[in-house]
Formats: sequence, C-alpha cells, structure tokens
Amino acid sequence: MSKFLTYEERLMIAQGLKEHKSFGAIGTLIGKDRTTVAKEIKRHSFEKKSG
Repeated sequence: MSKFLTYEERLMIAQGLKEHKSFGAIGTLIGKDRTTVAKEIKRHSFEKKSG
C-alpha cells in the first residue's frame, strides 16, 4: 500500500465532500483511515473569501 494518496483518491475525497459524506465514509470508499482523509483535507483546503 502506498504512503501517498493518488490523484484518483483525491478526486474521490473531493466528490465525497460535495456529497456531504463523513471522513469515515470517504475513508472506507478509498480504503484509507478516516484520520488520513481528515489530515489531507486540513492540509490542502482553504477558504475563499467573497464580497
């Protein structure tokens, strides 16, 4: 098992977030632990200010 997430796994995380799935559900979908998903989201997400 690879230490890094693949591009496809990152796309699946993004799709899971759009569908309002939990970190655990997304982790099960891609075969990774929920903490891995949470860390990936925290590390690579940002808020876009509007207005």
